[in-house]
Amino acid sequence: MEKERQSADSKVKATCFDLKRSSTSDIAPRAKQAAVSTFLQKPVSQSQLKSMNDGLMFLVANDMQRVSIVEDRGFIEYSKRLNGSYCLPSRKTLSKWIGDKAKQVKADVMECMKTLNNLSVTGDMWTSRATEGYLTVTAHGMSDEFQLVNFVLDTVCMHIAHTGDNQADV
Repeated sequence: MEKERQSADSKVKATCFDLKRSSTSDIAPRAKQAAVSTFLQKPVSQSQLKSMNDGLMFLVANDMQRVSIVEDRGFIEYSKRLNGSYCLPSRKTLSKWIGDKAKQVKADVMECMKTLNNLSVTGDMWTSRATEGYLTVTAHGMSDEFQLVNFVLDTVCMHIAHTGDNQADV
């Protein structure tokens, strides 16, 4: 009787072992279900928002884009695909930010120029492809660390002849 019970126990153990082995090798593993959070956009942090706004201002200023780009359907769609939680500023707001940034940069340039021991200011008259005359004023200097420093101070359209007297009046 004891032998029969041991034999039956060993058959059960062997069957369980076979079931365990067959269940892991014969059945394909299940794909892990995506969490709901992967489909939801996380809100933009303050540092991310500042970085995105600065990047937008840089795009408009550096690439000479129109501020109305923020109203273009293609640009809006592109921005949504990059980050659906980012809300583009209005044209008016973007213009104000760029104006404020220009004032800040101008103040920084003036402070830097004050620290230069030697400063040279030059003017260059040139004509565009559309035959419009321009005057660009640049400042060049050297820092205490012997680093060359250059600034474009202004570029103005000259609606008059390129004479020395007219340059002085500008």
